[in-house]
Amino acid sequence: MILASIVVIEFLVLSHAINKFFYQPIKDLETTIKRFYHGEYKNNNIQFKESWNPNLNFVLKFFGQTLNTLKNIKTEFLHGKEIKSEVDLAGEIQGKMLTKKLTKVPDLDIIVKSKSA
Repeated sequence: MILASIVVIEFLVLSHAINKFFYQPIKDLETTIKRFYHGEYKNNNIQFKESWNPNLNFVLKFFGQTLNTLKNIKTEFLHGKEIKSEVDLAGEIQGKMLTKKLTKVPDLDIIVKSKSA
């Protein structure tokens, strides 16, 4: 009876340790990747809790840095698209404001070249 109790207690302790130090960090990684994919980390830096397993810490650190890099690239890309559309709009406005026909002035030759933004 005592031996069976010891085996059950050992099993519960080992199950808890495996869950806490191996399964849960991987589950946190999966959840973070899903949240990143759905755009929930726009202003937050992505970090993971450290595990007692150094190999797992290496994987978590790698994925954290990778996700932060992807987040920064996405932000820069969207900002670049925003700037490009603003430049296109400015060019359109400038193009419409510049007259296409020059006024003729007797005895005066005018040469004009203009390039909008």
